[in-house]
Amino acid sequence: MSERTRRARAEGRRPRARRSIAVAAVLVAIGLAAADLVAPGPARAQAAPCAGDPAYRLLDFWIGDWNVLSGGARVGTNRIVPILNGCAIREQWSSARGGAGESLFFHVPATGEWKQVWVTDSATSRGGVKEKRLVERLEGGAVRFQGAIPLPGGDRYLDRTTLTPEKDGRVRQVIEVSADGGATWRTTFDAIYLRRGGDGSAADPPASDVRPAPAGGAGAAGDERELMEADRAFARAAAERGLEGWVSWFTDDAARVVAGGPIARGQAGIRELDGPLFSDPKARLTWEPVEAGLFAPGDHGFTRGRFRLVRGGAGEADTTGWYLSIWRRERDGWRVILDTGGPDEQGGS
Repeated sequence: MSERTRRARAEGRRPRARRSIAVAAVLVAIGLAAADLVAPGPARAQAAPCAGDPAYRLLDFWIGDWNVLSGGARVGTNRIVPILNGCAIREQWSSARGGAGESLFFHVPATGEWKQVWVTDSATSRGGVKEKRLVERLEGGAVRFQGAIPLPGGDRYLDRTTLTPEKDGRVRQVIEVSADGGATWRTTFDAIYLRRGGDGSAADPPASDVRPAPAGGAGAAGDERELMEADRAFARAAAERGLEGWVSWFTDDAARVVAGGPIARGQAGIRELDGPLFSDPKARLTWEPVEAGLFAPGDHGFTRGRFRLVRGGAGEADTTGWYLSIWRRERDGWRVILDTGGPDEQGGS
């Protein structure tokens, strides 16, 4: 073979070799890119920065699907789930009466704070919207969130929630309110969380699985005491804050039935009906409950007692009589849904 022939053949093979090298380089680059996508490394770890950070594990004991019991009866269900790759916690509450509410709990890295925003399907009602922050870590892993809840007219009250993990895997939730800046607290919700079955069944747990309520807390006797104390707090609110204090204890769908008079419906109607009484500087309405009771399954109750209306005007005699209030257990405590009463008959005691 001549030198010219060998050179021509060699030159004919060179482009093919260069193409093979280029294809191989592309395949290697693709392989490296694919390996980078699936292999662990700093870039991939940053995709879920909260998941491995202990600061975001505060409420791990509460995560799950729960039956919520108070006084031995199921008052609702609650689902607590981590969202956004573990950067926040969502609470999905469903009341046995049909109401619903949701919370978003989240950690603020810059300040180290935990915060909660709570919104219900009755957001216009007292306690229908709340904002709280973590104020205390208690013994045994318990945590406490607290916030100031605004009221119409510029007043506000303190509201705090304490969540306590128990050794048997249950969780206790206690909600308390204070009208005096935290000097005293009144329990409005005391419940035990029991995990639901693996099939998500909402059936009540066996009675044997329900621990007796703590003394002074939930339970029939405890709830009756709560109702009596709620009625007394209602009376104090009316005495201290007048019309606004009076109206704030009624639910938005409440009714006021006055003997021989009109029926006032809702807070607006009650405000209109009772406004003239509370605008009279000489008038003073006081009352004291003498009896309280619960209606099954425990989310409604009643108080009954004596009232006195002092008019204070010349020639105006005091009015005394009996009243009856029907109450409903709301998420932030007992509220009045029906109030009625009437004066004593002439000559009555």
